[in-house]
Amino acid sequence: MANRKRPFAFLQIRTGSTRLPGKMLREFSGGKSIPVIMLHQLKKIIPAEHIVIATTVSPMDDPLAEMAIQQGVQCFRGDENDVLQRFIDAADFVKADFILRICADNPFLQNRYIEDLIVAFENSDYEYISYEFPDGTPIMRSHIGMFAEIMSMDFLRRISGFTREPFYHEHVTNYLYDHRDRFNAHFLPVPAPLCFRRDVRLTVDTEEDFKNLSELYTALCQTDGSLEAENLITEIDRRPRLLEYMQQEIRRNAK
Repeated sequence: MANRKRPFAFLQIRTGSTRLPGKMLREFSGGKSIPVIMLHQLKKIIPAEHIVIATTVSPMDDPLAEMAIQQGVQCFRGDENDVLQRFIDAADFVKADFILRICADNPFLQNRYIEDLIVAFENSDYEYISYEFPDGTPIMRSHIGMFAEIMSMDFLRRISGFTREPFYHEHVTNYLYDHRDRFNAHFLPVPAPLCFRRDVRLTVDTEEDFKNLSELYTALCQTDGSLEAENLITEIDRRPRLLEYMQQEIRRNAK
């Protein structure tokens, strides 16, 4: 079994969202933006010097570079559209052999699922590990928004060598999902509270997403319940209109 070094966490982020520009800089809950909330959580399990804001060279993303300084984490700025190359260049910059890929529009990211990924990866020889549903659908192709994925940089470099198709360079690990036989990848089962909840959407893409999930996050923070998956699901199920909206958006934005 491998005995690997701890990974770097790369927070994939930019302000130039097509559907909701500037969402990364807006107050989401408690006076904090989504990335600040996520960085605060990540720093509970990953040293700040191993967290990297992976953003773009666009002047629009200057505030994200300033955020990195304020939050005491690293920042790398690379290609705006070729996210795969941005990650490879960022890894070279910080000398990372292994990375956690985290999307910055997922404020309900679960630390315990990240910790499970790290343990599984550090004690294996797989080049990629994430989660999948019972039917084999990768969790990263869902809308749940509580998960991450971990991989070696050799794995990402191989993807870059296999394809120049823009879709696969924008959506970093989709090439794996379509060509599993080419990689030494492993998928953990989605944990019990979520394995049959394909109707849940906790990704912030639109104005309505932002409003609904901000209210949900704030409500959970104001009760004695935590933001862990079980409490999230219970609270969502208490809000039938929210669940109906989530289902509509999942159908509209099928991955």
